[in-house]
Amino acid sequence: MRKVVVKEKMREIVEEAARVFARFGYHKTTLEQIADRLKIAKGSLYLYFKNKKALFDAVCDYTLSVLGAEIEQISLQSKDFMGTMRKGLEVFFTFCKKNRHFVELLMEERSLSKRASKLTSFAKRHIQRLMCSLEEKMKAGILRRMDVRIAAGVFLAMILGALIGYFKGKIPFTLDEIASAMLDIYFKGVLAKN
Repeated sequence: MRKVVVKEKMREIVEEAARVFARFGYHKTTLEQIADRLKIAKGSLYLYFKNKKALFDAVCDYTLSVLGAEIEQISLQSKDFMGTMRKGLEVFFTFCKKNRHFVELLMEERSLSKRASKLTSFAKRHIQRLMCSLEEKMKAGILRRMDVRIAAGVFLAMILGALIGYFKGKIPFTLDEIASAMLDIYFKGVLAKN
């Protein structure tokens, strides 16, 4: 029973810490601020996390594991390539809208340590999965021959660019509209057929 209570308390701390980190940024956030929001003594945080960096890492791990599980679920449920791509984008963008503070936090985390970034590792795993899927569809004749590394990288760049533009208010469309347009442009292009 104690393990369950500890896990629940850790999750509560991590979720609140994510909001505080997102609001103030990593460097300006203090453990005192997080403890105050949780209405606990700062020393209580040390029962669960060694220091601010360890708590920050836990926040990033938690966020990405939740998102990864949601995306993984889609891959298991659908055998239709375009349906999976569309649903995957919808789930990703919905998660980002609902968890804006997490997304902003992950963007912060990426700038803190580019080589060891958890966001980069997460992206690489999912790019690898997309590359395998594109390769499989090329072999089946559904997609034309292409360099799948570049194709997957371009898709990721479109997603990240759309997210940044959306969150900064530079793109005047909903994420659902962006997702639909991205898939259409990515798979069909913009040129009229001759």
